[in-house]
Amino acid sequence: MKVLLWCCDSPFKTICHGDGRIDNVFFVTKEDGSVEAGLFDWAQAIVGPCFYEMAWTVSHSHDPTFLEEHQNVLLALYWDTLMSLLSDHQKSLLHFDDFLKGYALADMVSVCKCVIAFESIMSHPEAPDFEHKRGLVVNGMVNSLKNIDKLDAVSAIEDIVNGKKSPVPRKNSGRSAKVNPSMRMKDDF
Repeated sequence: MKVLLWCCDSPFKTICHGDGRIDNVFFVTKEDGSVEAGLFDWAQAIVGPCFYEMAWTVSHSHDPTFLEEHQNVLLALYWDTLMSLLSDHQKSLLHFDDFLKGYALADMVSVCKCVIAFESIMSHPEAPDFEHKRGLVVNGMVNSLKNIDKLDAVSAIEDIVNGKKSPVPRKNSGRSAKVNPSMRMKDDF
């Protein structure tokens, strides 16, 4: 229950698409050559922590090999972009370590969603897009399981349950994720 409350009390709340994978993104090239992007399929939209959206999107939009090499860059880009759009007061409520902790917990949720989706997909092997959907779910599950280990999600849960790290927002150190490559991940971050 403490973990659920930690996520619910997160200062990272935003509007989440709920299924923000690459299949739900569209691009339009305008007459002047600029490109705009948008999202299809808002059926699973919620208000929730941005790390939930980011974990699902990253795990379901990229090949595991690509993520092994580039996930730290994706997370740093997301964090830096988020920080560039917020006021100083909003920035003071957010901390990158808390974002990574939430991201790890969100990957656990992603695995649960993948199991449910996999069961549904496997019950319709005759569907014309069966292999594509099956591949997306398997890919997402593999990526999420790797992140659970890499981000040490079990320790994040233990910290929250044992009160070792406060879920109350702390002052942001002001450091950019780009200049903080350790990112508290077990292996290559």
